[in-house]
Amino acid sequence: MDDNLILIFGAILASLIIGIYKKINIGIIALVFAYIIGCFFMGMKPKAVIALWPMKIFFIIMSVSLFYGFASQNGTLEKLAKQIIYSCRKYPMALPLAIFAAAHVIAALGAGYFAVMAVVIPIMLAICKQTKMSIIVGILATHGGALSGGRFVISVGGKIAEELVLNSGFDANYAAHTALMIYTTVTLYTLLQMGLFFILEKQWLVLNVNAAMEKPEPFNKVQRTNLILIGSMIAVLLVPALLNVLIGTPEIAAFQKNINISFVAIFFAILSLMCNLGDEKKMISSVPWSTIIMICGIGVLIKLGVKAGMVVTFSSWVGGNIPESLLAPLMMVIPWGMSFFSSTTGVVMPTLYPIVPALSDVSTIQAIVFFCIISLGANAAALSPFSSGGSLSLSYCNDEQTREVLFKKLLLLPFILIALTVVYGLALVVVLG
Repeated sequence: MDDNLILIFGAILASLIIGIYKKINIGIIALVFAYIIGCFFMGMKPKAVIALWPMKIFFIIMSVSLFYGFASQNGTLEKLAKQIIYSCRKYPMALPLAIFAAAHVIAALGAGYFAVMAVVIPIMLAICKQTKMSIIVGILATHGGALSGGRFVISVGGKIAEELVLNSGFDANYAAHTALMIYTTVTLYTLLQMGLFFILEKQWLVLNVNAAMEKPEPFNKVQRTNLILIGSMIAVLLVPALLNVLIGTPEIAAFQKNINISFVAIFFAILSLMCNLGDEKKMISSVPWSTIIMICGIGVLIKLGVKAGMVVTFSSWVGGNIPESLLAPLMMVIPWGMSFFSSTTGVVMPTLYPIVPALSDVSTIQAIVFFCIISLGANAAALSPFSSGGSLSLSYCNDEQTREVLFKKLLLLPFILIALTVVYGLALVVVLG
């Protein structure tokens, strides 16, 4: 293996270890390593290393988060979640699905994973207390809805996945199709998880049918305006694409190509300011800058690895050392191990998606399947107490005794889910090839 590649692989590992142990943003550490390796070992100029910054991903997360910061700050997202859940108050057996639907819809509309979790988890915990619903089932419903909805084509997660597939060497149509397949696969899998744990936790025996649930207050004028703007933005993004499929004239196709989610989100953010839906400073501060730095910083280091021949080297190693029968399970277990201590979109996907073309070349498995199973493997550990989803869930649990029990369950949960994930992923390999 090339010396530069050894340095880059070591830098990726060191970034993860230092970041987790010292609680420093992994992206900042990765940027320092990229500068040292790129300039002093690979002979690159500093501006060439800076040029590796994934500007499109940065722009997508920043702009969409800016727009949805209004709906988070003025209570629109929270009110929407409560309305969806309240609609199932007479059918307690459907409460997990209602929680899933609330998280899924809000995430699919474009709000980020953390925004949805922050809005829905407190509501979910209150419902668990009232109805005796298992907190694990509630967390799986919230997390699953936020995660799968966040993979929808117009959401931040869906756009990140599409951009990473595009950067891996595939064309725009293939990237969009792959993002849609990831969304579908993850959504079906999270529903399967919920169903399994609903049975294991014997929820039909304990849910309180007569549990009182307060009726949410109606949307106020600001929130109604915000919902109209959200609906309008979705229409601007989806209608041209739909017309292009149904009619497909050159004029529509040209117009649709110029519809960019980042600029559309910024346009609607300006409209939100003009409609006085929130404070500009609060909206800017609501952008997840830490996540952006993590995703883009590790992205620079990964791009440096690609320039140094990481894909070719990995392809040769896999082709000569890993039997094809073990390749799919391995590509679920590796992202699972990484996600146990780090972010799926911030670390796992930017690290592993670039090597998918090489994996596909040395096996009979389609690239689109590898993209899906990597995402599934990472998601299986996303509720670890040391990962983003699990730590966020624990932070909202106020009762110390309940938190201790929940910590142990969340520590065990990824090991149960990875076994289920491997079975599900292998079935996906058989179906899709």
